[in-house]
Amino acid sequence: INAEYMGSFSGMANQGDSSAVVTHEAALALMAGPKPVLFSNRICPFAHRAFWTAAELGYDYNFVSIPLGDNKPSWYENINPLGTVPFLSVQGSPVFESLIVAQYIDDSLGGGLTPADAMDRARVRFVIAQFDDYIRGDLYKVLMNKNPADDEKVYNELKSDLAAFEQVYTRSSKPGTAGPYLLGTQLSLAEISIMPFFERFDTTLKAYRNIDLFGENSLPRLQAALTAVRARPAFQQTTATPEFFVDAYRSYGSR
Repeated sequence: INAEYMGSFSGMANQGDSSAVVTHEAALALMAGPKPVLFSNRICPFAHRAFWTAAELGYDYNFVSIPLGDNKPSWYENINPLGTVPFLSVQGSPVFESLIVAQYIDDSLGGGLTPADAMDRARVRFVIAQFDDYIRGDLYKVLMNKNPADDEKVYNELKSDLAAFEQVYTRSSKPGTAGPYLLGTQLSLAEISIMPFFERFDTTLKAYRNIDLFGENSLPRLQAALTAVRARPAFQQTTATPEFFVDAYRSYGSR
């Protein structure tokens, strides 16, 4: 599942951001102004990467909510031909793809979420790549599986990949640090990229598949990182309630 393109999936509408929905003309006017404009949606974990990065670093921007699925406004593709969220416009220059948007925000404010050490940067990039290649799709596959006869198969695949990823996160962690993050006490783009997904699927898999992701799997380092992330004010400001996510993902999880 290429979940970066969740905006093309049916059944997920805009929720909780109606005041930020604007007309095409209003969006163009914002884009012509001095502030960056973030086109996004709070349901989406990819979008959360950008929201959370901005909140951690105090990045100032205007926000335009773009509904997901078939509810996207027709004018949006004139602004962003990919039709994806998040999408950042900086004085008319486009920044596409969630991780690149987060990196751009970080770079523009001095790189506080990017380690100075080259080896530490390699650790971060490797962990993000492993998550995107092996875990992200598994999470969607389990939640979106509509055939109960396949539940055990798809969940076993996820369990196996989660166990391997726990080892990746643990062994890639900076030596001499006790966590809770990959780089010890330093939050990085590794957590920014990964934890919005665990935040959503920890809740939705319980609700729709009776799966306790962290209770049923031995993931101590990942669980510690998620617990630490959830205590951060910037994360709290940019996430939503479990009830919100259960409702938002109903079309994915319901049978």
